[in-house]
Amino acid sequence: MKHILNLQPEPFAAILSGTKCIESRLFDEKRKLIAVSDSIEFRSSHTDKVCLAEVTVLHRHQNFAALFTDCGAEKFGKTAISDLLDEIHQFYTKEQIALYGVLGIECRLIAVE
Repeated sequence: MKHILNLQPEPFAAILSGTKCIESRLFDEKRKLIAVSDSIEFRSSHTDKVCLAEVTVLHRHQNFAALFTDCGAEKFGKTAISDLLDEIHQFYTKEQIALYGVLGIECRLIAVE
């Protein structure tokens, strides 16, 4: 199955460069459909480029702090977990996180179009 995920410019560039291999999201209804070996098309509004990746591992956690600690900040393209938490809380509320839990989607870059 193929999924499309839109990214902000910085995380898109990190996936493109290979410094980020895990995308973090809520484990909502849309993300429950993602499985290992699925493909993900990463897009960003700042460029016409598209990254195609294969899902290799799914990391399921109660919250982002546990996800980032378990996997390590560098796999998310950062050096500090505190930076990741500051960034993620701009997108998701504590209530959303408590309701859905979180998912780390580990991918292997296949192509850039």
